[in-house]
Amino acid sequence: VDMRSICFSEMEVLHRGEWWRFVTTFLFMGDQMFSIFYWMQIYHFWECLKMLELVKYHWEPSGFIKMIVSCAMLLIGLKQLRREAIFLSAPLVTTFMYMYSREYQAQPINFMGFFQIRCGWLPWMQMLQDLLQTGDAVPSMLGLIAGHIYYYCEEVAPRLLMPHKLPSLAEFLQTGSAQVAKPASEEEKESSETDSHTDGEDSSEDSGDDQVEAEEEEQSTSPAPQ
Repeated sequence: VDMRSICFSEMEVLHRGEWWRFVTTFLFMGDQMFSIFYWMQIYHFWECLKMLELVKYHWEPSGFIKMIVSCAMLLIGLKQLRREAIFLSAPLVTTFMYMYSREYQAQPINFMGFFQIRCGWLPWMQMLQDLLQTGDAVPSMLGLIAGHIYYYCEEVAPRLLMPHKLPSLAEFLQTGSAQVAKPASEEEKESSETDSHTDGEDSSEDSGDDQVEAEEEEQSTSPAPQ
């Protein structure tokens, strides 16, 4: 098979209508079949997709298909940052690894059969592996970006408490001025409470002194016992 007939090319898609390139660009995993890195990539691709399908998307098969299609379209858009990337299978594997690592980031896994790492480090180890294998980590970086965008839009953004309607400029300035004036009023209130408390203590001390003086005068004026 001629690689030029299945790689992704914007010119071939737009001018010749070769729409199958949107699919075939994700199917070619490389021609180094005797390399251990090639089979490690196949293994990560299979395991990550299997766990996501059986666990996370077990009751939502449509969500599983949406995740694959959305990540693929994100990679096609991000490909414009790296025009020479004509095959997007390696970035797609990194995207699936990122989704898997975010779902089970605290789980220890065995990497390449030599040492254990936390699952959250898996896509970064894949990037290091691609750097050692090909000398280029940009495709893996594109996969990380696509995975992070999809994870944020699908998992993080729906949980954020966002306002349904953005305030107008006048409302925003009014709210800001009210918040600035509020601490000043609170300080004045605290100072007035402190002053009133101090005045109360002084008045109580004065009344206590007057009472003591009155008792002393009463004792001095009373007749001595015979």
